[in-house]
Amino acid sequence: SYFNWQGTQDDTASYLKPDREDKNVTPQQMVDYVNRFTSLKAIWRMAGSLDQIRWLIANRFVVIVESGYEPAGEGWFGHYETVIAYDTTVDTITVYDSYLGRDSRPTVTYPSAKFDSQWQSFNRNFIVIYVPERESELAAFLGSDWVESLNRQKAAQVAQREAASDPENPYAWSNLGTSLTSIGRYPEAVTAYQQALDLGLPYRFFWYQYGVFEALLQTSRLEDVLTLVNSTLKTTSYVEEMYYYLGRVYEIQGNYALAQTEYQEALQRNPNYELATIALRRIGGT
Repeated sequence: SYFNWQGTQDDTASYLKPDREDKNVTPQQMVDYVNRFTSLKAIWRMAGSLDQIRWLIANRFVVIVESGYEPAGEGWFGHYETVIAYDTTVDTITVYDSYLGRDSRPTVTYPSAKFDSQWQSFNRNFIVIYVPERESELAAFLGSDWVESLNRQKAAQVAQREAASDPENPYAWSNLGTSLTSIGRYPEAVTAYQQALDLGLPYRFFWYQYGVFEALLQTSRLEDVLTLVNSTLKTTSYVEEMYYYLGRVYEIQGNYALAQTEYQEALQRNPNYELATIALRRIGGT
């Protein structure tokens, strides 16, 4: 591997995605894995820029982005890609893509504008993996983005500007909802998410992004949580977060037996799902 790490993809998958049908691993889960189980370090930030990506690649940091894309005839999906190169002379970004790339050459090159458009649908999330000795260098480059709370505030500001300049773009509004949720501004987040839903989001969107569930819970809109969870479960049962949010609703309602059942279902699908473990302990389950 790039860092001479001795682990394998099977090692990471067995922890992060023990059920092969699981539809998503979150950026936080990936970062936690790196920080807990390897000698490397990782951070996750929102509202990245092409200039940041270019600098990180030029300076040999590993960068993973979360993007949306639509393979021909398959509809919209979320996907992780490792950025490996850029070319400013033709304005392109090249990524390692295990899904779209061929086995013999698993890379895809996009015009920068298309890369950015696909990246926007996931709030321009980016993960940086690095050796601990380079942390001060990375922090100096990122500046205020190094501080997670400041980065989340910036993400909300970026999304607000984009929603104002492109009000028909549902991803601008969902990004605003996600960013506002991350800084605890839940009523405003719900309003932004509602705008995104009204404009139309792909049905698979909630396989990957869960901020709306948290915002709805925090504003006591429990029936809306149930409606959105159940509509998502009609498209797939392989998103353990849906069972976690069902459990949260039942816990808030005081129905601890049903909450325990849902938390246990989430853990049955992913025994390493920490939020469900914490929730189950909170209500006295095992």
